[in-house]
Amino acid sequence: MEILGAGLSRTGTKSLTRALDILGFTTIHNDRKRLNPVIFGIDNTPNFRVYDDVDAVTDLPSAYFFRELLHAYPTAKAILTVRDTHSWLRSYRHHVRPQKIRRLSGVHVRIGNALGLKKQVRQWEIYRYKIAMRNLVYGSVYFHEYLHQKKYERHNASVIQEISEKRLLIMNIIDGDGWGKLCPFLGVDIPCVDFPSVK
Repeated sequence: MEILGAGLSRTGTKSLTRALDILGFTTIHNDRKRLNPVIFGIDNTPNFRVYDDVDAVTDLPSAYFFRELLHAYPTAKAILTVRDTHSWLRSYRHHVRPQKIRRLSGVHVRIGNALGLKKQVRQWEIYRYKIAMRNLVYGSVYFHEYLHQKKYERHNASVIQEISEKRLLIMNIIDGDGWGKLCPFLGVDIPCVDFPSVK
C-alpha cells in the first residue's frame, strides 16, 4: 500500500478512488473483508499488513484505522478528504437510511441466513458489517447529529495532528480540489481528463 485515503465516508472518497484508478493505482474502496477479524473482535493481535497487493485503500474501515495502517506501511502517503461539516451531516444523514438497516435485519434475512440461502447470507454479511462499522466509528447505528458531528470533526483533527505535513494531503473534492492538488503530491503527471465526480 502506497496511499491511504484517511477521509470518512461521504467526503469524496468514491471520486478519489476513481481518480487513483485513472492514475493507474490499484485501489480498494470500502473494503468489507480484510480488516473484519479486527472489526468483529476475532483477532486481538492483528497484523495490519493486509494491503501488500494493492496501491491504495479508501473510505472505511481503513480510514478509521489510519494510525495502524500508516505504522504498518511507513512509506505510505495519506489523503484526507474533507467537506464542510454541515454539508457532510446532510449527506451522511441521507446515506445512513435506517429503514434499510431494519430491512436487512428483518426476519426473512435471518431465516434465509439460517437456511444458507445465498442472497440472504450476503445481505446478513452486509448488515453485520454496517452495524459493526457504524458502532465502531460513530458510536451508533442510527444518525444522531451531535454525535456524528463530534466524531467527524474529531477524526479529521486527529488525522491532521498526527500525520506529518510531508506525508499528508488534505483535499476538499466537493469544493473543487482535483488533479492540480492530487498529482503533485503523488509525483505523477496530470491526466488529460476531468477529475471524476462520483456520487
